[in-house]
Amino acid sequence: MLCITFPYGKFENHGFFQQFDDEMVSRIKILLEPQGKIREERYFLYKQEGWIISNSSEAGEAESYNPHTGKGKGTDEAAHCRALCCLAFSKNQKVVEMSAESKLHSDKAKYPMTWEETIIHLRTLPSFQEVLHESYLDSDLVSNAERFQNSDEFNATLKLIRSHAPAATTILDIGSGNGVSTIALARNGYTLTALEPDPSPTVGCAAIRSMAEHYGIKTVSILQSYAEAIPAENNTFDIVHVRQAMHHAQNLDKFLTEIQRVLKPGGFLFTLRDHVIYNNHDKQIFLKAHPLQEYYGGENAYTEAEYLHAMKHAGLKAIRVLRHFDSVINYAPLTQETLASLPRQFTQNLNTRAKQKFGILGNLPAFQYIYRKAVQFRFGGPLDERRIPGRMYSFVAVKPVSA
Repeated sequence: MLCITFPYGKFENHGFFQQFDDEMVSRIKILLEPQGKIREERYFLYKQEGWIISNSSEAGEAESYNPHTGKGKGTDEAAHCRALCCLAFSKNQKVVEMSAESKLHSDKAKYPMTWEETIIHLRTLPSFQEVLHESYLDSDLVSNAERFQNSDEFNATLKLIRSHAPAATTILDIGSGNGVSTIALARNGYTLTALEPDPSPTVGCAAIRSMAEHYGIKTVSILQSYAEAIPAENNTFDIVHVRQAMHHAQNLDKFLTEIQRVLKPGGFLFTLRDHVIYNNHDKQIFLKAHPLQEYYGGENAYTEAEYLHAMKHAGLKAIRVLRHFDSVINYAPLTQETLASLPRQFTQNLNTRAKQKFGILGNLPAFQYIYRKAVQFRFGGPLDERRIPGRMYSFVAVKPVSA
């Protein structure tokens, strides 16, 4: 394992010292790719109170302090750089490559159900009713479509789309599932092409078709395929919309390259509610916590940097990143009212825990305060996304007109 650390932020060349920006980091990763794998990518940002874990976007705005010239000196007492990028790289080992067919058989042996079989089975279990309802996976397809159409999540999605692409008319909806997003977008005046590999009437193409017929929508066509091989001509769509699907990609580069190919120049990609992990350890925590993973084994997640790098590699320009608590698009089914109550609940829960763990000492307000601060320092506060396994991000990217 090779650990590489370098100053990060806005590009600066002081002669004796260079500060790398996102483009330079991407070049390094491209150079390393043939030789091995980036196992972990972390960003750190210096604040007045010390160093904190950050991300590529926030840390990318950092400016360094040159102690020789005084340029960049601030009141934060920074000694030099204000952000770091750390890469953990491991060299390739010779392994026997498993064929796609062998992997498929291996996955089937490990996980007992398909996605459709999983949903049908979970509908019989009382403990999963709330999860399925909040995921718009009830057996009543019309009810699912109506609830999604009127949800805060979809209203925010529609606002986001219209703010970036007000003149768009054609949308490719990737990973359409049972069709809630396809139908909602079509009912708002767009011409939709739904791309979904599952043919079933439960969570696939047949469900989308029945919904379009139910609402009498003539502006929906359906393609049964994976996004890594989209059966559409180049430069076809104004918008590609992906809800909770990009993180499932087995080949993220191919997934995004195909999207770039079918987008018109100047067209937009809206990929929403994608699971984001910080590293492989974080990924294992997420997979273990996901309630459906043990049934069908299809969950997956990437780091923010991996998503952004794959977009850039595909020829797409990421112009907006919405992190977990930035928008109801990501934190739904929670509401703004629910979020507002979390700090109070968090305080009450930790005060109760302090009493249980420390007895008489835990009853003292001053001790409870110290305990809460210690927990927040290590695990984050009530609105800290680090507390959420596989927290959700949404991305907006554009295909440059010159592409």
